[in-house]
Amino acid sequence: MYFKIREKGTTHHLGTCWGLKVEGVQLLLWVQDADIHDKSQIFFIDSYGALCHAPSGLAVDIVDDVPVLRRRRPVSGRPNPWSHPLPEFSFVNSQIRVKFLSDPSLPGCTDDLYPDDSWATKKFVLAAHTEKGFHMHPISDFSPWIPAAVVGSIEYNAQGDQDKKGRVLVEETTEDVGGERTSWEIVPASMF
Repeated sequence: MYFKIREKGTTHHLGTCWGLKVEGVQLLLWVQDADIHDKSQIFFIDSYGALCHAPSGLAVDIVDDVPVLRRRRPVSGRPNPWSHPLPEFSFVNSQIRVKFLSDPSLPGCTDDLYPDDSWATKKFVLAAHTEKGFHMHPISDFSPWIPAAVVGSIEYNAQGDQDKKGRVLVEETTEDVGGERTSWEIVPASMF
């Protein structure tokens, strides 16, 4: 089933920055419209349970606290920022919950986003219009973990938008029901 993810009570849908379909691009909120961005707002759950962007076929990952598109890669014995299990997304009580299977933060980031391994023990959700800023990571930030054989052959675009009105980030929650910035609706959609 294809679907759109809408901020509850609005016409704003989750989609990719500028309708791009490449790895590394940020997911953010768009006003529902009939232009190029309309198809960029369609998602599905694949046979492995990953949240995927329908037009690109890429999975949704979290880098630091930013939802981005990502290709699937072999997972090594030691997860790293380039090759790791994808987070699990679930839709419960109007929340889009995020369960991390490995640390989503890049080593060396100035922010301590998940102190004391909180990524493994706390509850996280997608939140709209967050006050907190964020950093998009160019592919060079991942270079210590990219196999030499594939360097230069990967299409990657760390395109994002800092505008608060469209900003969607992961944040910790203690609530079991969606709130003002953490309530979403799943809307059936068609790719045709």
